[in-house]
Amino acid sequence: MRCSLPSLVWARHWLCELRCWLVGLIAALWLVAGPAAAVAEADSGPFSVQDSHGSSYQLRIFRQPDPDHAGGWRLRLTNLDPQAAVSHSLPLEIRESPTRRWSLANVSSELVPQGETVLPPQSAQFDLGELEPRPAGFLPLQARLAPASGSDEPMASLLLGAEPAALLHELPES
Repeated sequence: MRCSLPSLVWARHWLCELRCWLVGLIAALWLVAGPAAAVAEADSGPFSVQDSHGSSYQLRIFRQPDPDHAGGWRLRLTNLDPQAAVSHSLPLEIRESPTRRWSLANVSSELVPQGETVLPPQSAQFDLGELEPRPAGFLPLQARLAPASGSDEPMASLLLGAEPAALLHELPES
């Protein structure tokens, strides 16, 4: 079978067009998926937040690295007051507006190796898997953290700043 010159020119032109479309598609996918993953991996904190009583906390957002626990994104809050104690069983409530709220499961048992029962009293860890749909990213978020059981401390109300709110918006799926 002989190929004529016009058909070779046409095939070459078609391959060039296909290559350009593929490069454009790959670039578009990188622009959409790449920055969100990079933001989530790089800007996980620590962030400083304060509750309505003036107590300071450190907030971290990260992917669970321990293979002994279920994978996914976690939010860890640590009260910087050495006398403070937070709940290791109650969920963290996050509100974006009166009608948009999430309840994040308390997974504080992940803070220590399996088999250990003594948890750090100032830290609690929460599973971000229930944060669906993701927050808007431009509205302030209020987090409500319960004190340790038996404590006479009131519920802590924390206002999460612009950086944590944007990061929670950009988190990729678990």
